[in-house]
Amino acid sequence: MIDLHHLKDNRVSYRQHMSFALLICLRMFVSAMFLLMHSFLPILRVPKPLSIGGMSNYLFDQDFVRRERALGLDLDGTQDS
Repeated sequence: MIDLHHLKDNRVSYRQHMSFALLICLRMFVSAMFLLMHSFLPILRVPKPLSIGGMSNYLFDQDFVRRERALGLDLDGTQDS
């Protein structure tokens, strides 16, 4: 449960990790609030980026970027120097 090498394995600083996690948390919270309102008032539309599909795509993209960083690759697939 406790991973003392998590930051090193993902090649991020504590501050980078915290901002990354907080931004995802904030976005998921806002999405949850929209979905909660939509459950009671279906006439209210959920913005595409905050919809279930939009959140799924966002999280998939963020995970892809995180995995590339952990492998030491740039976004274009080349090795980081």
